[in-house]
Amino acid sequence: MNLQSLARAFTSNLGAIAVSPAEQTALAAEGITEPTSQRYVLWRRATVLMVVIFTALSALVSTYSTFTEDDQPGLMETFTETALQKLEAISPAAANLITPGGEKAAPADEKAEKTDKAEPAEKAEKDDRDEKGGKDEEEEQLKAMGKIADGLGLLALYALPIAALIVLFLGNRFRLAFRVMVIAFAFSFFAPMLFALCPWSWWGVAEQNVSAASNPVLFLKDQAEGVMEAVGILAGLLPSVLSLIPGLQRACLRIKTLLPQALLPGWFIVVASPLYGLFLLVVVVAVDQFTSHPAILIPLALLSAASLTYAICGDAFTRPLLCEADYRRIRGVQRIVGLMTMLAGVILVVFLATRDVFGVHLVGLDSKTSLMRPIELIEFLMEVLGRSMFVSALGAEFIMRMNLSSWRQSRDLAASETVSGYDGAMEGLQKIA
Repeated sequence: MNLQSLARAFTSNLGAIAVSPAEQTALAAEGITEPTSQRYVLWRRATVLMVVIFTALSALVSTYSTFTEDDQPGLMETFTETALQKLEAISPAAANLITPGGEKAAPADEKAEKTDKAEPAEKAEKDDRDEKGGKDEEEEQLKAMGKIADGLGLLALYALPIAALIVLFLGNRFRLAFRVMVIAFAFSFFAPMLFALCPWSWWGVAEQNVSAASNPVLFLKDQAEGVMEAVGILAGLLPSVLSLIPGLQRACLRIKTLLPQALLPGWFIVVASPLYGLFLLVVVVAVDQFTSHPAILIPLALLSAASLTYAICGDAFTRPLLCEADYRRIRGVQRIVGLMTMLAGVILVVFLATRDVFGVHLVGLDSKTSLMRPIELIEFLMEVLGRSMFVSALGAEFIMRMNLSSWRQSRDLAASETVSGYDGAMEGLQKIA
C-alpha cells in the first residue's frame, strides 16, 4: 500500500484520477484500454484494499472487545435486578396493579408458605435443590447461547475482509468478484438477524410461561429480560443499518464523477437520501418524548437535514455534468452536508462525553455506571466505518451495472420504431408536468 492508493480510494472525483504510463501499459495488457475503464479499475483496486484494512481492523477490535468483556453484570442488568428486588418486596400490591380485570392474585410468598406447611421438610429441601440446579443449568444454557451469538457476530465481521481479499486475488474477474461481495454482504447483514429470530427453545432454554396473576415478579422479570435482549440486538444491528445509505451515497457520487453524463447515479442519491433523512426524523420525534435537551435534538435534526439536503438540491446531481460549474455545485452541496454532519457529531459527542443522567455516563470504565466502555465505542465506530466502505465498493459495482443496463436499454429504444411514440408522449407530459 502507498499514498497513491490511499489518495485514490478516498478521492471524490474519479474523473481526475491520473493513470501513469506504466499503469496504462499494464492495464492494456489485461485488455482494459479505455481511459474511463482504467480509472475505474484503479479506483476499485485501491478501494477494495482499504476495505480489507478497515474491515479487518474492525473485526480485530470486536474480537478484543468480546474476549476482554467481563462476566460481571452491567448497568442495565444491575438496574433491572435492583428494580425487581424492590418490586418483589411489594409483590402483593404489584399483583393487584398488573393483574387484568382487577383479579386478586395470590402472592407468591403466601403460596410458598402454604406449600411449606403442607409438605415435609425433606421434600421442600429437595425441591429447593432441584430449583437451584435448574436455574444453574438455564444460566449455563444462556451463556452458551451468548457465546454462539458472539461467535456468529464475529464471523459476520470477518466475512467482509475475507471477501474483499478474495476480490483482490480475483483481479479483473469482475462478475465473480461481484458475486463474492454480494454473498459476503448478505451473510454479514442477515446472519445475526436470522439468529436473533430463532426461538430460545431451539438452544435448550426453557421459555417462561408465567402469567401476571400467578407470579407478578417473575412475569415482570421475564418481560425485562426480553426488553434487554431486544436492546442488545438492536445495538448490534445498528452499525449495519447506519452504514447502508451513507455508503450508497458515496458510491453514487463516485460513479457520477466517473461518468458525468450518466443520470442514474444522481437519481439514486436523490431518492435514497430523503428516506434516510426521514428515518432520522422519526428518531428525533421518538427521542423528544424522553428528553427535549437541545444538545441532543439539534444534532439529530442536523443529521436529518443533511440527508434531506440532497433532495432539496437534487438538480445538481440528476443533470449531466457538462461544465466546471456543474462540478462546483456538487462540491458545494457536499460541503454543506459535510459541515452539518460534522457540527452534529461534535455537539453530540461533547454533550454525551461531559454530561451524565442520574449518574450514568455514556462512556466510562465502570460497567455499572456507564453504558459503554471506551473499547466498545471504538468498536462501534470502526464497524460503521468498515461496513460503510464495503457498501461503497459493492454499491459502486451495483450502480455501474445498473447504469450499463440503462444505457443498453436506452440504445435499444433509440434504434426501435417505438421511439417516436415515446418522444411524443414525453413532449405531451412536459406541458402538464
